[in-house]
Amino acid sequence: MADSRTLRNGELLGNAQYHTWEKKEKLNFPELDVVSFPLSKDGGGMLYKYPLYLIYLFFFSLFKINKNHVCVCMDLDTFVPIWLGSFFKKTVLIFDVVDPASQARFKKFPFPRLIDRVESFFIGKSHLAMFPHDCRVSYYADMLGRPLLHRQVLIVENMPSFSYDNDVQPIGPIADAPKLVIGYFGTLDGSRGLDLLLSFAVDHAEEIDVVVAGDGPLRTYVEQVSTDSTNVSFLGRYTASQLSGLYARIHFSWMYYDPRFSLHRYAAPNKFYEHLCFHVPVLTNNVIPQSTFVSEQRTGIVIDHIDHPLLENGRIKSELLSVMRAYVPGPSLGAYWAMHCSNYYSSISSVLRASVLEIKQ
Repeated sequence: MADSRTLRNGELLGNAQYHTWEKKEKLNFPELDVVSFPLSKDGGGMLYKYPLYLIYLFFFSLFKINKNHVCVCMDLDTFVPIWLGSFFKKTVLIFDVVDPASQARFKKFPFPRLIDRVESFFIGKSHLAMFPHDCRVSYYADMLGRPLLHRQVLIVENMPSFSYDNDVQPIGPIADAPKLVIGYFGTLDGSRGLDLLLSFAVDHAEEIDVVVAGDGPLRTYVEQVSTDSTNVSFLGRYTASQLSGLYARIHFSWMYYDPRFSLHRYAAPNKFYEHLCFHVPVLTNNVIPQSTFVSEQRTGIVIDHIDHPLLENGRIKSELLSVMRAYVPGPSLGAYWAMHCSNYYSSISSVLRASVLEIKQ
């Protein structure tokens, strides 16, 4: 439930019960019907808690799930026991493949292609497979050398389920700013180019400010840089309701993905839709599929574009400063969200519910 997509799935289907093994979720969402696994995920003991949780899911599906239910699983290891326990019940099983298991839950395991093969098999056993982007469907074809075979596939993109807050005053135009402000709001880990961004900030303290919010393995590093540098601010963790205010503070949003991670070629970032929702241009790179849109629609700057690369020897060139100053947004930055995204979830909910009814017939 920490994943916003979990909540979104429940909202799309309506009248949902959420099953989790994190007891804090029941406290964090008192208005929702949350069932927690008795053994908390926190506090260690995962060697016995994890298999017990999988056994619990099997027996839960065996005795509690029936043919009238629709069950959404968001991980390979939770889908398998649910599928086994409800095998003969004609329960509608939806496999929401948020991330390939070999690149997420089991990324430290050897033989990733074997894991992809196993996951591909069980995707085929679900009644409906959901993906956050059509490039994620291509992932299995690219890795396994054959297309993903499935009766029904539904793309449910990682679109924010909030809207622009008109009461928030944006920072103002780039041309009038004495210093440009770049923001990063998300997971603080080594795959998002935070070292690139913060090194660039330290080298150009007179020209730019950087605002960072979030949590993750690099939190201590970000905190230290913000302590040592007057032009770097760290705001700690944030909630979705604060995003409108955070984006109002910045001229550009940092949406860099380390090209050394193969999964990033199939990325489905929330930040792509956030920058359209809040009308803030992005600084991104061409490893992600969305960079083509950013470049063609001028909703940001692709810093490693083949025609005008702004990266050299693992550092951002100073030339980026003048490119940001000269940036002129395309019309899509201000209009795309209202035209294509504002009613997305109401329409996708209708499609999903119609698919479920068709499966049940």
